[in-house]
Amino acid sequence: MYEGIRKITGKYSPQVKSVKDDQGKILTDPVKVKKRWHDYFDKLYNDPNEVDKDYLETLEESSNKDEDIPPIGRD
Repeated sequence: MYEGIRKITGKYSPQVKSVKDDQGKILTDPVKVKKRWHDYFDKLYNDPNEVDKDYLETLEESSNKDEDIPPIGRD
């Protein structure tokens, strides 16, 4: 019933209106919610991974360098 009233009055939005920040505080301001999602995905996909160069130097090279790699098929 409440969903129908929101649709009729134009106050219905299927989007999530609130989200928690990294301290657990609920954000309801659309600008802050958008920024929180931006920060979340920025951290998720741009998290720097440190490379242990000493470990990389100890790895053996691949033994299949001369092996023919078949072309990628349509399937």
